Amino acid sequence: MEGLCAMKSPLFILILILTTAAFSPPLSGYDEEALFERLDPDEQETLRVLHLLMNPFQQKQYLSLPSREARSAWVERFWLELDPTPTTARNERRIEHEQRLAYVRERFPSSEEPGWDRRGEIYILYGEPDSRQIIEAELVHPSVYPPKEKWHYRELNTYVTFEDLTHNGEYIYEILSYSTGRLKGSRGPEPDYNLSVFAGMPVVNIPSLDATEREFSNPRKQPYRHTCDLVMNKFPLYFDVSCFRGGAGTVMTEVSFEIPSKDILFIPGDGVSRGEVDFRVMVRNFSFDSVTAGATRVSAAVPGEETLQKLDHLAGQLRLPLEPGYYRFGIEAIDRNARRSCAYHTIVTVPGMDSRPALSDIQFARLIRDAGGEERFTKGNIQIVPH
Repeated sequence: MEGLCAMKSPLFILILILTTAAFSPPLSGYDEEALFERLDPDEQETLRVLHLLMNPFQQKQYLSLPSREARSAWVERFWLELDPTPTTARNERRIEHEQRLAYVRERFPSSEEPGWDRRGEIYILYGEPDSRQIIEAELVHPSVYPPKEKWHYRELNTYVTFEDLTHNGEYIYEILSYSTGRLKGSRGPEPDYNLSVFAGMPVVNIPSLDATEREFSNPRKQPYRHTCDLVMNKFPLYFDVSCFRGGAGTVMTEVSFEIPSKDILFIPGDGVSRGEVDFRVMVRNFSFDSVTAGATRVSAAVPGEETLQKLDHLAGQLRLPLEPGYYRFGIEAIDRNARRSCAYHTIVTVPGMDSRPALSDIQFARLIRDAGGEERFTKGNIQIVPH
């Protein structure tokens, strides 16, 4: 199954529920304002810059943690869960988020919390728009409205409109009804912002905005967007995790994977077409500490396009010795000939295996035969090609 770990059991589900409960404090009857005030200034700043990426449960969970150390560890786990390349030390999403924060603090500063205006909020969530329109104010009755900006995100099929209601550079979300003052898409009263001049994006000046364009298209149907979400042109990855007795108190954990050959770029040359895929696995414990990692490269060279069509999948396998326990696997595959990759996070239960006879995991195989020489997918003197 695509992106699906085959190792599930009632015991694992029960322990997972109990573990989640142990890490998740009660969320009812808590005073959010009081909990926020007890935080150190730097922790308050952490919550201000992360709350746009958090769901309400995560915000409550962070506020309810009992110590500074627990909150610091929670933030590290939060970013690890969002890492688009879970098998590397570099977290592209976190790096870009921090770059956006620095940008909006410079371009959209405010003397009030959180330190930027509504344009900064949208920039943090979705990055630079594809276009930005500066809309001049209309001061002649009946078409009276303040200066506006309209940002367009093509990939999201979304326009976001801001306005300078007080004519002093303090932009908020567009108000749909001036009689009620209610904001569509906002979460509360607007603070007093001290906005600087913004530059750096394409600007189109237009004199007015008709009534049909004044609707605010709420982009929060997608919680956030980073460059890695756009450039990581994903392809299908099918993988399975199986456990076998490894000796010396360890369990040999096999991660088998397949990628359809039609989704891999094969480059022709010298009468053959070649494709290469890097496959990587990072294993962490439930505290998100790195336990082990592995990598392998799968290559295929086939003569002619007709033969290539008969190659159904590229298959590979990694073996990692692990002690019994519960682990978080980060699994990643990269097509070396194309700018394409895919990544998955999954939880794996590695069972204990004592000296008594026991049934191992059931593994589906494409081919089973006697092994000869240095062949892949071997167990003892048998070659088992996974499927």
